[in-house]
Formats: sequence, structure tokens, C-alpha cells
Amino acid sequence: MKKYFLALVLVFGLVSVTYANEIEKCFNYLDSQNYQLAKQAGQNAVRIYPQVAGAHQCLGETYYYLGDFNLSIKELKTAEK
Repeated sequence: MKKYFLALVLVFGLVSVTYANEIEKCFNYLDSQNYQLAKQAGQNAVRIYPQVAGAHQCLGETYYYLGDFNLSIKELKTAEK
């Protein structure tokens, strides 16, 4: 039982680190005004974690700076939910 619990905690920890890294990448690229890489990182984060608001928020902001306002509104509305 202890081994099962430890394995579960380890897997959850690895998934959490991956999640944080994908969204962090998007916001870091956005902050450095590298919008194409922010778009790629944001799309990847949304694909992996479609229920996480931060992924949609970063992608929506990226679309805004790229001038794609319709997609920006869509992503930001998804983040708001």
C-alpha cells in the first residue's frame, strides 16, 4: 500500500511540474514579446490541459497581441468559465 501511494504521489508531482512549465513558458514568452513562441506554448498547454484557465488566458492574451481578436475573445471567455 505504501508503494502504491508513493508511486501515485510521484506521478502527480511530475504532472504538476509539466503543467506549471507549459503555462509558465507561455507567460514568459509573452512577457518577452516573443508572440510566436508564446502561441505555440499556449496551444500546447491548452491541448494538454483544456480545463485550466491559465492556459486559455495566456493563449488569449497572445492572440490579442498577434491581432487575432476573435480567437482572443474565445480563449478569454473559456478562461473566464
